[in-house]
Amino acid sequence: MKYKILFVAARPTGGVQYHRLHMPHNALARLHPEFEVATVDTVVDVPDDFLKQFQLVVFSRTLSYEWGTRAILNPNAIKPWELWQFRAQTEMERLKKLGLVVVCDMDDTWKLHRKHLYYWNYVKEHIGEHNEYCARHADQLICTTPFLADELRSYNDNVEVIANCIDPTVKQYQAEPKPSEMIRFGWLGSSSHTDDMEMMATSMRRIWEDRDVAPIIQLVLGGFSMEDEVQLLDPKTGKSKPIKMHKSQQVCARYERIFTDEYKGIREYPKYVDYLKNYTQSWPEYMEPMPYKRIWFRDINTYATAYDEIDVALAPIVDHFFNNCKSQLKMIEAGFMKKALICSDAYPYTIDGVNNKNCLMVPQTNLYGWYAAIKRLALEPELRADLAAALQQDMTTKYSIEPWTKLRADLYKQLIDKKNAG
Repeated sequence: MKYKILFVAARPTGGVQYHRLHMPHNALARLHPEFEVATVDTVVDVPDDFLKQFQLVVFSRTLSYEWGTRAILNPNAIKPWELWQFRAQTEMERLKKLGLVVVCDMDDTWKLHRKHLYYWNYVKEHIGEHNEYCARHADQLICTTPFLADELRSYNDNVEVIANCIDPTVKQYQAEPKPSEMIRFGWLGSSSHTDDMEMMATSMRRIWEDRDVAPIIQLVLGGFSMEDEVQLLDPKTGKSKPIKMHKSQQVCARYERIFTDEYKGIREYPKYVDYLKNYTQSWPEYMEPMPYKRIWFRDINTYATAYDEIDVALAPIVDHFFNNCKSQLKMIEAGFMKKALICSDAYPYTIDGVNNKNCLMVPQTNLYGWYAAIKRLALEPELRADLAAALQQDMTTKYSIEPWTKLRADLYKQLIDKKNAG
């Protein structure tokens, strides 16, 4: 018997779609030939005859990402969140009427912290209510960690943990480290981590003042974003305003000032500072190693190759409910790419992190903790290598994609067989 699976992944592809839909279902089709897997970017307006060929549909958070556009086109007809909820309810009911098992994947919570970049967008557009609706009405929820699973069981009894994991056959996770005379400490991610990054501000200022450390290290910042234009909500006016910016600028404009201490750490290189501020991607004059480096934007399919340009990964996270609902993906990635890791002493990193064994963990209240950890690893190469090797062993053993794909395959079979049995 062939099990036919449809996953719904909105475009353009971001980190959530990549890690929770594309990578795991590509592995499912490769490792378990009894499954046939297909994908669409939305089920809205997809004909019933096409959908009926599948037995299970899986999506991340919501069933449709088109509601906002539709609402803007006809703003007087219906409120945006009501239109979305109507579409979600309609599509959920249609899929179930067609006999499909409906699976909703949640990689974190919709209850954003007030300092989150998109908090006011969520409030204005009632996105939390939308996600909650799908969580309540799906046949099955899948999530990333035990903590998040406990939270989601308030909405749905059927919750399974399938962790974020890495497919080692994917090229970008096959490490090809680039050599450097400097010891490179880097943060890689997206543009919604401002409060996390601010934890390191005091330490970054101290690093630039330390003449034993600053000359031998390079601070590195990189990340990914999907859009050339960002829609941000002004909480004072209640209106969304599109901001046109270079993809790399969405990350660097906020975090670069923290890493460089408002560019004071690299003030002796004024032309380089101008180059950074202008976001011109040519670099004819600055081929020599600089104390701070920007890794230009990479899409999600090549994002992990940025790990080849660092030696130690940094993973700060503020200890609050929203962050506790996230996964330890940065730790997992660092391990697969054989990098030492400095991370916050907070969940989810406490799931697998053991201080001084496979990482260095920084307490929440220690303003200079990041400085002390960076200095320690800069001056102790053997510890740096030992931590990297231990983290690689732990992460590749626990989070290689094969066993998690077997868990997914068994879950999907169970759900489909139960549905077929009536």
